Amino acid sequence: MRNLSSFVVVMAMICLTGCSQQKKADSKAPVSVDVYSIDDMRGSESKDYVGTVEEKTGSTLSFEVAGNITSLRVDEGDYVSRGQVIASINPVSLKEAHRATLVTLKQAQDAYKRFLPLHKSGTISDMRWVDIESKLEQAQAAESIARQQLSHTTLTAPYSGVIASKEADMGAYVLPGQPIVKLADVAQVNVKISIPEAEISHIRVGDAITATVAALGGARFDGTVTEKGIDANPISHTYDVKARIANSHGKLLPGMVCNAKVYPNGKRQQSLGNSAHVVIPAESIELDVDNSRFVWTVINGKAHQQPIQVGDFEGDGVVVLSGLKPGDSVIVGGQQKVSEGMRVNTNKRR
Repeated sequence: MRNLSSFVVVMAMICLTGCSQQKKADSKAPVSVDVYSIDDMRGSESKDYVGTVEEKTGSTLSFEVAGNITSLRVDEGDYVSRGQVIASINPVSLKEAHRATLVTLKQAQDAYKRFLPLHKSGTISDMRWVDIESKLEQAQAAESIARQQLSHTTLTAPYSGVIASKEADMGAYVLPGQPIVKLADVAQVNVKISIPEAEISHIRVGDAITATVAALGGARFDGTVTEKGIDANPISHTYDVKARIANSHGKLLPGMVCNAKVYPNGKRQQSLGNSAHVVIPAESIELDVDNSRFVWTVINGKAHQQPIQVGDFEGDGVVVLSGLKPGDSVIVGGQQKVSEGMRVNTNKRR
């Protein structure tokens, strides 16, 4: 009976001691730490914007010689192949000019052949021979120019593409360099998006996008951000961002409006379990005794060790594939001073 009484007394003392130590731990002054909220970080949640399809490259085609258009074989929206004839101008006057140069060239060649033996025998003066050679060279140059101008009466496509616009009509007299059609290369297109200044910092070259085009029955096209503007529109306070999209079937045409969904981190939506991956500062990640990664989070004012899975580096941070969710507060400053369950005062880092 005495032994039982002694055991009860010892257990009571242990319980009192443990409770006293727990009260001391809870009574410690909270540690001040810096935190980021996952909602503030650059996560994998997509954003929707309005985009406009633009040609990757475009050219205004024109004749190099003047004349009346006698053939215009394309309409706006037509697809043309490289080398395909687009338009022609009346070649009559240029043909006559070329025939005249051929006559002059023939005369110069005949004179050269007749006087060559005389030049070799020294019968004619050097000055006369130089004049004969000079006339032949001039005739050859004139014929070459006339022949080249005659070839310019036909306008062909320098590359495959779509006729974006027609700038001249049948029968019109056009001058050299005057626009006839605009040709757009649509094998690849750009989607131009205006991003509000409050969100431009979340967009990076390499981010994935999906463009949904209502005019094509809601067809979806995947692409990648290739350009990020740095000059804001002074009125709308937006920045221009361009994404490249493959368009091998030519369905996307310049001017089409689309819904552009942008996925940060260069990837379309990915998740492990219920956690969307986010990017956090590399210095907030610590290594556990088993070489697994973890971060310190704050739950109900207390520090909590949270295991995570990490991916690639992204800028100055690291992609977290699982373990964090929107609303979590990650300690990014002062985590060396905390332990599990320790009370903390948080300062939100900007």
